[in-house]
Amino acid sequence: PCSLPPARCVGMRLFGRVWAQSAGVVFSRKALGLPEDVWCWPSGFFAKTEFGTRARGESTEEAQGRAYSESFFVTEELRANAVPLARLEDMAARREYVHFGEVRAASEVAPYNEVLAPVKRAAVVAIFARTR
Repeated sequence: PCSLPPARCVGMRLFGRVWAQSAGVVFSRKALGLPEDVWCWPSGFFAKTEFGTRARGESTEEAQGRAYSESFFVTEELRANAVPLARLEDMAARREYVHFGEVRAASEVAPYNEVLAPVKRAAVVAIFARTR
């Protein structure tokens, strides 16, 4: 999954721990051409889409070893908690997150959100490393 950060990419926690996952890739949203019906989950929900999506008939173990597929399904819990892309954009801009079903504004850093979308190498615009 990817994340859609707030303006200037400030104020949102990144995936993982710094000591274990200290690098990342930045994609150009324009180059990705995200459709309006892309699967999105708000900050704080922690969709863990790598465990909740897979091709029909595919085991979880098989799903973790493959790239994005057009013929995938999303579990019912993920479907129920998905938000439209426009709503995710609004929430990211306001640094809002979901806490036990209630929407709150982050005073400092909001948890990451999740966007399940196909990515392509041509959309890569930067690689970053974080130190803290």
